[in-house]
Amino acid sequence: MGQGIGDLVRTGLRHPREGARRFLSLPFDERHTGELVAAAILLGSVTEYLFALVLVTVSRSSGQPPGQIERMLEAVLAGGPITLAIAGTLAFGLRWGLVMLAGRLFSGRGGPGEAARLLAWYDILWTLLFLAILLVVVVLPPIGVLLLLFAGFWSVWMMVEFVSALHGWENRMAVFFGLMTGYLFLQILLGLLPI
Repeated sequence: MGQGIGDLVRTGLRHPREGARRFLSLPFDERHTGELVAAAILLGSVTEYLFALVLVTVSRSSGQPPGQIERMLEAVLAGGPITLAIAGTLAFGLRWGLVMLAGRLFSGRGGPGEAARLLAWYDILWTLLFLAILLVVVVLPPIGVLLLLFAGFWSVWMMVEFVSALHGWENRMAVFFGLMTGYLFLQILLGLLPI
């Protein structure tokens, strides 16, 4: 089983569309779907908390006065992992709703359970990659920052491939623009972009 999971992780990271198809072919029931979603949210929340902690610690050791980003990260730390888990649950629900809405509007094939499992699997893969990069940020900050930029682009490509596999869509450019529109909508809805 461990080898099967390792293979799924490698395929998901190297060939996201094929990895998503293989993951969707696994037998899941509703209870396991709920457990997977909960695990993804918990893992993501703890990782975000650790990331904020590392960045604030590095910033404080630099001797520079805290900027806007540092103050925002300190607010994240003050809220604690529980607050991040609640925010993560809300964000997951919104993303799931948008993926399902897009599927309904544009004749997608993915069902609600499949969408939840695939989004959770995406979050787990992204978190594993993020943790690896976080270690590089601690040891070699300049290289870590470059890896973070690369990972940001990679995560968009991976999400395009996952959503395409979920709904059976072939036009990746349309999926990309749809995802970017949904992302901006979520940022506005959550008050992260000034409008």
